Amino acid sequence: MLVTFTSFWLVWGAAAAVLGVFAPARRPDFDPKVKPEGLTAILVPIYNEDPVATFSRIAAMNRSSVALDIADRFHIAVLSDTTVLETAAQEIVWFEHLLREPMSAGRIFYRRREKYRPQGWQYRGFHRPLGRRL
Repeated sequence: MLVTFTSFWLVWGAAAAVLGVFAPARRPDFDPKVKPEGLTAILVPIYNEDPVATFSRIAAMNRSSVALDIADRFHIAVLSDTTVLETAAQEIVWFEHLLREPMSAGRIFYRRREKYRPQGWQYRGFHRPLGRRL
Protein backbone atom coordinates (compact mmCIF):
# COMPACT_ATOMS: atom_id res chain seq x y z
CA MET A 1 0.00 0.00 0.00
CA LEU A 2 2.74 2.45 0.96
CA VAL A 3 4.76 1.61 -2.17
CA THR A 4 1.71 2.22 -4.36
CA PHE A 5 1.01 5.57 -2.72
CA THR A 6 4.59 6.82 -2.98
CA SER A 7 4.90 5.59 -6.57
CA PHE A 8 1.75 7.46 -7.51
CA TRP A 9 3.10 10.55 -5.77
CA LEU A 10 6.40 10.38 -7.70
CA VAL A 11 4.65 9.79 -11.03
CA TRP A 12 2.26 12.68 -10.35
CA GLY A 13 5.16 15.04 -9.59
CA ALA A 14 7.11 13.93 -12.68
CA ALA A 15 4.06 14.35 -14.92
CA ALA A 16 3.46 17.86 -13.59
CA ALA A 17 7.10 18.76 -14.23
CA VAL A 18 7.04 17.40 -17.79
CA LEU A 19 3.77 19.17 -18.57
CA GLY A 20 5.21 22.40 -17.20
CA VAL A 21 8.27 22.15 -19.44
CA PHE A 22 6.32 21.51 -22.62
CA ALA A 23 3.37 23.82 -21.95
CA PRO A 24 3.37 26.94 -24.13
CA ALA A 25 4.55 30.09 -22.40
CA ARG A 26 1.77 32.54 -21.61
CA ARG A 27 2.03 36.11 -22.76
CA PRO A 28 1.88 38.78 -20.05
CA ASP A 29 -1.61 40.16 -19.47
CA PHE A 30 -0.35 43.73 -19.39
CA ASP A 31 1.35 46.18 -21.67
CA PRO A 32 4.64 47.29 -20.07
CA LYS A 33 4.45 50.60 -21.92
CA VAL A 34 1.20 51.63 -20.20
CA LYS A 35 1.51 53.52 -16.91
CA PRO A 36 0.07 51.69 -13.90
CA GLU A 37 -3.22 52.94 -12.49
CA GLY A 38 -3.76 53.95 -8.88
CA LEU A 39 -1.18 54.44 -6.16
CA THR A 40 1.14 51.85 -4.67
CA ALA A 41 2.91 52.19 -1.32
CA ILE A 42 6.29 50.48 -1.11
CA LEU A 43 6.95 49.66 2.55
CA VAL A 44 10.59 49.32 3.60
CA PRO A 45 10.79 47.96 7.16
CA ILE A 46 14.26 48.25 8.72
CA TYR A 47 15.75 47.19 12.03
CA ASN A 48 19.32 48.19 12.97
CA GLU A 49 20.47 47.99 9.35
CA ASP A 50 23.18 49.92 7.55
CA PRO A 51 21.55 53.27 6.69
CA VAL A 52 23.89 53.98 3.78
CA ALA A 53 23.06 50.71 2.01
CA THR A 54 19.35 50.90 2.83
CA PHE A 55 18.78 54.47 1.70
CA SER A 56 21.01 53.99 -1.37
CA ARG A 57 18.73 51.18 -2.49
CA ILE A 58 15.67 53.31 -1.86
CA ALA A 59 17.25 56.11 -3.90
CA ALA A 60 17.88 53.63 -6.73
CA MET A 61 14.21 52.58 -6.65
CA ASN A 62 13.18 56.24 -6.75
CA ARG A 63 15.51 57.03 -9.67
CA SER A 64 14.20 54.04 -11.61
CA SER A 65 10.60 55.10 -11.13
CA VAL A 66 11.48 58.67 -12.16
CA ALA A 67 13.31 57.39 -15.26
CA LEU A 68 10.29 55.28 -16.23
CA ASP A 69 8.00 58.30 -15.67
CA ILE A 70 5.91 56.42 -13.11
CA ALA A 71 7.18 58.06 -9.92
CA ASP A 72 3.83 59.76 -9.31
CA ARG A 73 2.24 56.31 -8.92
CA PHE A 74 4.51 55.12 -6.08
CA HIS A 75 5.02 56.29 -2.51
CA ILE A 76 7.88 54.89 -0.44
CA ALA A 77 7.51 54.50 3.32
CA VAL A 78 10.57 53.67 5.42
CA LEU A 79 9.40 52.09 8.69
CA SER A 80 12.20 51.90 11.23
CA ASP A 81 12.36 49.81 14.39
CA THR A 82 16.00 50.67 14.95
CA THR A 83 17.02 50.51 18.60
CA VAL A 84 20.63 51.74 18.29
CA LEU A 85 20.60 55.52 18.68
CA GLU A 86 23.68 56.11 16.50
CA THR A 87 22.10 54.13 13.68
CA ALA A 88 18.82 55.99 14.12
CA ALA A 89 20.65 59.32 13.84
CA GLN A 90 22.33 58.13 10.64
CA GLU A 91 18.96 57.04 9.27
CA ILE A 92 17.65 60.58 9.69
CA VAL A 93 20.70 62.04 7.97
CA TRP A 94 20.39 59.67 5.03
CA PHE A 95 16.63 60.22 4.84
CA GLU A 96 17.32 63.94 4.46
CA HIS A 97 19.74 63.08 1.63
CA LEU A 98 17.00 60.95 0.10
CA LEU A 99 14.61 63.90 0.12
CA ARG A 100 16.99 65.72 -2.25
CA GLU A 101 16.36 63.07 -4.90
CA PRO A 102 14.18 64.07 -7.86
CA MET A 103 10.42 63.91 -7.28
CA SER A 104 10.83 62.75 -3.68
CA ALA A 105 8.86 65.52 -1.99
CA GLY A 106 5.53 64.22 -0.70
CA ARG A 107 6.28 60.68 -1.93
CA ILE A 108 8.92 59.37 0.45
CA PHE A 109 8.19 59.07 4.16
CA TYR A 110 10.16 57.98 7.21
CA ARG A 111 8.81 56.85 10.54
CA ARG A 112 10.81 55.51 13.47
CA ARG A 113 9.25 53.88 16.48
CA GLU A 114 11.35 54.42 19.58
CA LYS A 115 10.04 51.45 21.54
CA TYR A 116 10.34 48.14 19.70
CA ARG A 117 7.29 45.87 19.71
CA PRO A 118 7.53 43.03 17.16
CA GLN A 119 3.85 42.82 16.28
CA GLY A 120 3.69 44.09 12.74
CA TRP A 121 2.65 47.61 13.75
CA GLN A 122 4.21 49.04 10.62
CA TYR A 123 1.71 47.57 8.24
CA ARG A 124 -1.41 47.95 10.36
CA GLY A 125 -0.94 51.49 11.58
CA PHE A 126 1.16 53.26 9.00
CA HIS A 127 -1.50 54.00 6.41
CA ARG A 128 -3.94 55.54 8.89
CA PRO A 129 -1.98 58.66 9.90
CA LEU A 130 -1.10 59.46 6.30
CA GLY A 131 -4.70 59.03 5.29
CA ARG A 132 -5.46 60.06 1.75
CA ARG A 133 -1.84 60.70 0.75
CA LEU A 134 -1.23 57.00 0.13
